[in-house]
Amino acid sequence: MLLVAVGVNVSINSGPSDGVFGVGIWMFVQWLLLQLPLWMLNAGLGFHLRYRDDNDAESNVNSIRFGLRDLLITMAIVGVLLGIGRLLVSTIEMNRGSELYIFIFLGVAGVIMTFPLVVAPLMQRMALPGVAMALVFMGAATVGELFTFEQIGGPGPDVEDFIAINITSAIAILLVAGLVRLNGYSLRKRYHPTDE
Repeated sequence: MLLVAVGVNVSINSGPSDGVFGVGIWMFVQWLLLQLPLWMLNAGLGFHLRYRDDNDAESNVNSIRFGLRDLLITMAIVGVLLGIGRLLVSTIEMNRGSELYIFIFLGVAGVIMTFPLVVAPLMQRMALPGVAMALVFMGAATVGELFTFEQIGGPGPDVEDFIAINITSAIAILLVAGLVRLNGYSLRKRYHPTDE
């Protein structure tokens, strides 16, 4: 839908001829960037989507569930990564060609900032408080994103653009993750007797 919106905007406001292609490439790169934390969650901690009727997933509930503690750790890691990104971007001097770095920062920050919201609805228990915490975190990260962009200055998106992009991303993520959750899937780890 974002690609369609960009295409309509380019046709109405006569933007660059390769604008839709460029945004499409950036969206694909952003999707690839989102895969990294998901793969790390699987490879590092062994969590993956499991259906509610998987028998071995129920045998030791305490050691296999992705819970609020894991979500808070995830948000802390994301906060540190956003802080590092903010420090790096604030060292950029605005001159010709430096807008590319800002757009890279915004794309990466968008992926990193929304990751807690991707996993929160998929928690086995306490999913609603987890989603609320992830939304508050995303709101705070949006404010930080705005401050970072204002420090850099120069041409670019307005405050309303940041807010609209992040709200739209949150709605899309919650719809998809909510549908996955309603169909009986959650983040769990396969139980092995050696896990005890």
